[in-house]
Amino acid sequence: MEGDSEHTSPSMAGGTGGGGDGAYDVGDNEDDTIYIGSNHIDNYAMEAVQALSKKDSVTLRSKGRSIPTAVTVANIVTREVLKKRSRVRQILLDTDAAPGIGSMTSTIEIHIDRLQSS
Repeated sequence: MEGDSEHTSPSMAGGTGGGGDGAYDVGDNEDDTIYIGSNHIDNYAMEAVQALSKKDSVTLRSKGRSIPTAVTVANIVTREVLKKRSRVRQILLDTDAAPGIGSMTSTIEIHIDRLQSS
């Protein structure tokens, strides 16, 4: 992406929102990705559960102050709602760095898989 520094995660570069607050614009969601921002945790958890009812996996993406919300959503989905029917496959941590001596914002991607029924 144009303007991204070499330290920017290409997978997180598509998010919007500024100031390191972790906010993403509604409507940025790809089919299998949920961008975590400032909405209520239950909204994101329901969206993740609905996505996993249709797909084999979903990715939660967040940055800045919204990272704890993403972790909580992943825990709700895998430990409370879809017990033993989903698992966290992978967690990726990175930092978005503004060009020059700009600010740095932490990012997280949490990949959740739906487990096949046996």
